[in-house]
Order: sequence, then structure tokens, then C-alpha cells
Amino acid sequence: MPLPQRVAIIGAGLIGRAWAIVFARAGCDVTLYDANPEITRNAHDAVLKEVGAAEERVRLADSLAAALDRADFVQENTPETLESKLGIFAELDKLASLDAILASSSSAIVASRFTKDLHGRQRCLIAHPVNPPHRIPLVELVGAPWTSADTIERARATYAAAGQVPIVVKREIDGFIQSHAGGAVIGSIPPCGRRIRKPTGSGSRAQGWARPALGLHGPVRNHRAERAGWYSGLLPPLRREPCRVERC
Repeated sequence: MPLPQRVAIIGAGLIGRAWAIVFARAGCDVTLYDANPEITRNAHDAVLKEVGAAEERVRLADSLAAALDRADFVQENTPETLESKLGIFAELDKLASLDAILASSSSAIVASRFTKDLHGRQRCLIAHPVNPPHRIPLVELVGAPWTSADTIERARATYAAAGQVPIVVKREIDGFIQSHAGGAVIGSIPPCGRRIRKPTGSGSRAQGWARPALGLHGPVRNHRAERAGWYSGLLPPLRREPCRVERC
């Protein structure tokens, strides 16, 4: 399957701009939209700086409808709350072209929780990236029970053509495979003692190993912050008995 001609990036934070880089670098026309215009402008500048694309190939949109105009593929990256996903997917389903794929970058909320009542629910799926996707080209594709096989295959072919390595997961699990695998590894690392002035043990080694995927704070700090409830991400699987990976 050829690459989509026009990709709409909805939500232009760090994940959104990274996806914009992926698709622009692959040769797609990319439209950026965020509810915060300043975030959209910053993302636009960052994408152009990274890929050196012609300015007319990476556009800004001042409304959701304008961003979705003629889009063949939609990558959603809005805040990780069920309320946010329900609201934005209701709008995407209403405004996007009928044959456009609607992919969410959600890292903790399965698609069935926010697409059940949509008229076009068969074209919706999760495309859960490793962060940032323009540096680490692995994406986990997970459909809801009603996502069509054609949608999964079209999405798989699209991400592969854009330089990603797509992994198709056969059914939904809370937290997705990447989160469980990473959580199992990082969760097994004991905390460093308070007497250590400089963390040069297992925590800092893990931080160096996975820094590109888990941000500036490193996986150990991220994991313990999430367990403490400081921010969302792995929260759903970590706050209750975690799913066992072999259930996948």
C-alpha cells in the first residue's frame, strides 16, 4: 500500500511532533493541529528543522475541521484521559473522510473504551509508539473487537512504508505489551539507598539504556513516579494487579 498523501496530526505535543517528523520524512503532506496555537507553531518549527521539508508540505491548521480536510490518515495524540479520547474521537469520526484511518497514540487506554458508539468504529485502532517514534521506529497496533481486518492491514502497511516496524497485537490488553515488558524489567530493579550521593548503580545503568524511550527522567524514576500516582501513563495496569504478558 502506498503512503497516504495527507496525514493529519491531532495534538502537537512531543508525541505529535515526532509522528509529524516520521510522516514528513517519508514524503507525506502533514497537517498539524493542536487546541493550543502556540504548541502548533512550535511543533511546526521543530518538524521543519528536523526534516528540512518544504514549508508547504508541513502545514498548520487553525481548526480541527481544517486539519482533517482531505486527510487520508489521522494520528491522534491528545491528553491521556478517557474524557479527552471520547471527545476527540467523536469529532474525528464526524469530520474525517469516511475512508480515513483514525489511529490513537494512547499508551494506556484501549480503543474499545472510546470508540464503541462511533458510526465509523471499524476504522479506529491504537498505534502505540515507543517514544519518540522518529528515533525508535517501533509501533504496536491494537484494534478494538470491531476494528476491521482491512483497517489493521492498511495501518500496518502505512507505518511500514513510513519506516516504522509495526507489531500487530491480536487482542486488547490494559497497558499494551511495551508497557508490561518495560514495567517488568524496570520494576525488578531495587531502589538505590539514600546514602548514595551519585546514582551509579543499576538505576543509572537502566536510565542510560532506555533514555531515548522513556524521556529525560529515565525509566526508574518514571516507573516509581507512576507507581506513586504523580502522572498518567502506565497508571491503569500498575495500580491494580498487572496483566501477565503471556496472556497476550
